[in-house]
Amino acid sequence: MYKNKTLCLTLGFVLSFFSGCVDADAEAEKALQDLATKIVQKMTIEEKVGQLIHVGISGKYMRSGIDEEIGRYHPGGVILFGPNFGSEQEIKDLNRKLQESSLGHTGIPLLISTDQEGGRVIRIQQTTQFPGAMAMGQAGEPELARAVGFATALELKGFGINLVLAPVLDINNNPGNPVINTRSYGSNAKTVSAMGLAYMEGVQTAGSIPVIKHFPGHGDTTVDSHLNLPRITKSLDELKKNELIPFQEAIEKNAPALMTAHILFPALDPDHPATLSPRIVQELLRKQLGFNGLIFTDAMEMKAIADQYDSGPSAVMAIKAGVDVILLTAEGPNTRKMFQAILESVQKGDISEARINESVQRQIYWKLRTGVFAAHPSQKYAFANQDEKLNKYLQAQTSILNQEKASLQSRYNGKLNQEVSRKSIVSLRKSFDGLNGQQVKKAFLFYRTAAARQQGLDLGIPQDHLIFYRAGHTWLFRIYDAKWAGPWLIELEEADLPLWNLLVDRWKSRRSEPLLGLYSGNPFHDIHIPENGAFLCSFSPTLESRKALVYRTANGPITQADLVLPAP
Repeated sequence: MYKNKTLCLTLGFVLSFFSGCVDADAEAEKALQDLATKIVQKMTIEEKVGQLIHVGISGKYMRSGIDEEIGRYHPGGVILFGPNFGSEQEIKDLNRKLQESSLGHTGIPLLISTDQEGGRVIRIQQTTQFPGAMAMGQAGEPELARAVGFATALELKGFGINLVLAPVLDINNNPGNPVINTRSYGSNAKTVSAMGLAYMEGVQTAGSIPVIKHFPGHGDTTVDSHLNLPRITKSLDELKKNELIPFQEAIEKNAPALMTAHILFPALDPDHPATLSPRIVQELLRKQLGFNGLIFTDAMEMKAIADQYDSGPSAVMAIKAGVDVILLTAEGPNTRKMFQAILESVQKGDISEARINESVQRQIYWKLRTGVFAAHPSQKYAFANQDEKLNKYLQAQTSILNQEKASLQSRYNGKLNQEVSRKSIVSLRKSFDGLNGQQVKKAFLFYRTAAARQQGLDLGIPQDHLIFYRAGHTWLFRIYDAKWAGPWLIELEEADLPLWNLLVDRWKSRRSEPLLGLYSGNPFHDIHIPENGAFLCSFSPTLESRKALVYRTANGPITQADLVLPAP
């Protein structure tokens, strides 16, 4: 079913590879497949159907209601969101109890996932707050993306999260995209492929499962699929020349898991969005592109699906289309409806049990291969924990992981976040050389965050030139006062952009000093660029990214952003 070609993955110095790799050789592969088959053969049909559904839960603590739902519907996994995350110990306790509940009811451990993309999509705050995909894409160094993927997955595993819903392989080639934008590595296939695949490999090296998303591409939309059903009218040939390239390359590198997009592609299937389309999932993804890994739906409660289809029938359609995992963001009625609808379809022969077995086997395979069974030993399937070939393979993986940890420490010495954050800073529409020492001493920094203020002090900006502000009028009207003469650095939020544009238009006729915007948000807006100065972007609101924006003003040169921007 799934045979790796080469996954020799490292995170150390550029182009230095260990002699070992995370690959499953022929002996280990056979052991994994045999064990997965043996486990599936012993499962009831209800347990098999349950494995196809991953559920969300409410609250930060294990409740009897959650345990009852796991016992009733036997989900294959749980997805966690920000409201599920309490203190560090509470997160660990919750995930441990979730695993104990699943083992107690079915003997099969869970895949526990979260969206931890970095940047503006960070669910668990107790981990390193790395910048997001677009920041790494602009940094332009795949080894940094690989290191971030490894570090992110390793930290999440420490909390009991063994599946990472990243990287995003959508190409943000539509400046009007309301939902992807900075979540994408960039506006061209080359950048997205290089950075996304490196991140994917880093997650795998940490012993976790990365999920590439959102197939066949969510970048060229102007509609958020959380709110409505987007349409992309490109032909298959057009998609193959752009959107499909990162997915094809990831598949060739044996990506373990993929998430579908809730988008209608009329040229591929005029009737069904990708998630529910056999033409897209089976014909294009499985047969033409040769993907053999796990296929996840995007969240089925999103309005692109929920407003068009009832929950039970939509789950059946997704399974018939060829997906392996139905992803839900909550517990309760939808779980019941989808579970019952799929079960009844199997019992009636509308969906064959062989089709269900195929999806369940893929999931069990990856639970074995990434050590989920080993981390959460099953009494019911004890033979899996005792398999000599599997244990030998997992020991080899652990050895590689430990080498990677040592290499990561040697290469970055705890400063990976600082390095990638600083290297990600770029300038919109033109490059910028940076301020010189004399300019820094005369500069004024209008800041919103303590992180930016501290970095300003560290650069040598006079303390009385550091001005906290809440509204842009604080700086807009000071343009007329001579005592504010000097370079201006302004930490901006999206709401400040209209006043920023007004300031830029007035600055040219009144000031000769550099004007610098320091922006952490979505760059695909109407943004005016000062003739003398620059508009610097981090694409991430993390504290390290905000510090990097200030730091780079005096540490140039800063390159021009490689992005498809709206017409000025």
